[in-house]
Amino acid sequence: MGCLAAALIAVGPAHAAPERVRFSIPAKPYAESLIDLALQADLTLLGASSCGQARAPALVGAFTVAEALDRLLQAAPCTGKVVA
Repeated sequence: MGCLAAALIAVGPAHAAPERVRFSIPAKPYAESLIDLALQADLTLLGASSCGQARAPALVGAFTVAEALDRLLQAAPCTGKVVA
């Protein structure tokens, strides 16, 4: 049985409408992609290393943090969650 790991993205107080952030993350290992996502969105990230070295797809465009995380981890060996 495989191991399930998680990456958590912590965000500030909830707003009426989620803010869209412009991301430009090239294809690279999941851990590095998650760190880029957190840096570009100015967020705190926990557990990126638990996603291992499998390669994540590129992520380019304007998304909410939740949308970006979902797209980035669509085929990942780990899961992610946005927490307030």
